[in-house]
Amino acid sequence: MGFDTFIKGIFDINKIPTKIFFIVAIVGTFIFYAPNDLVLIKFNKDSDLKIYIYVIYLLCTGIFIINCVTGIFDFLKSKIQSYFYAKELNKHNKDVIDNLDKFERAVLREFYIYKKNTLNFPYDDAIIKGLVDKKVLYFSSQFGTHIVLSGRNSTFKINHIIKKIIDIERDLDFPNNPNLTEQNYLLRNRPHWTTNDIYFKN
Repeated sequence: MGFDTFIKGIFDINKIPTKIFFIVAIVGTFIFYAPNDLVLIKFNKDSDLKIYIYVIYLLCTGIFIINCVTGIFDFLKSKIQSYFYAKELNKHNKDVIDNLDKFERAVLREFYIYKKNTLNFPYDDAIIKGLVDKKVLYFSSQFGTHIVLSGRNSTFKINHIIKKIIDIERDLDFPNNPNLTEQNYLLRNRPHWTTNDIYFKN
């Protein structure tokens, strides 16, 4: 393999781990700039090998620095993009919550009435379909990626991101410690397809 072929391989940085450039940079710095009494490898003053190795050292050091700068830039870029994406997603989810109608709020209140993370709802109900389309509700699969259906029902859960930002008192008209009047209101305004009798525990 000729020297020009080797140099060409150096520039093919996708095939060489960054740590190799780092090692070459550290070793080269020690060889060329450490005190002579500490360096075990000696070169003749006009040695072509010394020139070749020095060129390789400079190339590796440069590529290592570029990789570091690029890595830091990509990391910061990723963090900035993630921040703005999360901010935009949070705004979108907040808008979705703010625009829930009374029927959709009634469905979500079921999770807090039962104090459960998953509940069975009729998957063909228009309100449930709307909440799924808005990504407020998800099918809760118990067997891999398959949706489990039981009659007209399927198991659902609230989108965990939306659940984190829901204020149940403000967004769902669900007081934290409902009195008897508020309890009766919540029980009277449940979805029309609910059949189970449920009472608040004192």
